[in-house]
Amino acid sequence: KRNPASFDYAYFLQKQGIHAEFFCHDKDVEKLGSDEGNPVIAAGLRCRRWISEQITRGLGDNETEAIAIIKAMALGQRTDTPDYLTDKFRFSGTLHVFAVSGLHVGIVAAIAWFAMSALAGLLGMHRNVAVLSVILAVIAYAIITGLRPSAFRAAVMAVIFFGGMLFGREPRVFNSTAAAAMIILLCDTNQLFRPGFQLSFCVLISILTLANPIGKYLDRPLRPDPFIPKSLISPGKRAFNSVSCKITGLMAMSIAAWAGSSLLTWYLFGLITPVSVIANLILIPIAFLILG
Repeated sequence: KRNPASFDYAYFLQKQGIHAEFFCHDKDVEKLGSDEGNPVIAAGLRCRRWISEQITRGLGDNETEAIAIIKAMALGQRTDTPDYLTDKFRFSGTLHVFAVSGLHVGIVAAIAWFAMSALAGLLGMHRNVAVLSVILAVIAYAIITGLRPSAFRAAVMAVIFFGGMLFGREPRVFNSTAAAAMIILLCDTNQLFRPGFQLSFCVLISILTLANPIGKYLDRPLRPDPFIPKSLISPGKRAFNSVSCKITGLMAMSIAAWAGSSLLTWYLFGLITPVSVIANLILIPIAFLILG
């Protein structure tokens, strides 16, 4: 109430049906049982612990920041992350890179799709093998990262998008987005009032709507004359055009994502981060390499 622009944590908890919190010391906690929860979630958590050990092997105790960043970017583990480190990503508008989000699920789906499509082509397997592999990879990653709401939303979206291919349907991104939103809201209607849900779908719709026209506008001055035959364009010029097209496409996606999220982040958190347009150009490829 004293700071209207800040995030209302009490209201956020109330929307999830939580009306009170209590805290206790570690010495007051008594373990009543084990191996009594969901076996799939338990297997995912065991796998998560094992992966966490492997991806930080060889790093010393004095490299706490590096360990925290790797665990957060790959697995969404932020319990050991210092607050000042989280704030750096938050205030630069790149927290979605630091914590598991729809971006990470999309990267996992892309890596699995390209890898399995190439393998299926080499071995002469049906495309459905690659599609099923992507769906299983996305579901497994969502479970391993603790079924966080952002990962769950992206996993539902990916399963719907790729699942249509199993029935011979050409994927339609807007249709898949609407279907994912409907399924998520059927499971929990309170999702509609949560910042994560609002930001996820606003950013996604903004990217789908604006990224292509912005990319064409940015790439127009760098494109070769369309009346020049391709055979007359030097290999160096073709390589430059290919690289510039990818850079402008990434920049267009970053601008579109910022446009779709800026008003909501200002309204919900009192924060606007124009620097995220540039920061994402650097961090998203790094996140892709780390997850790869």
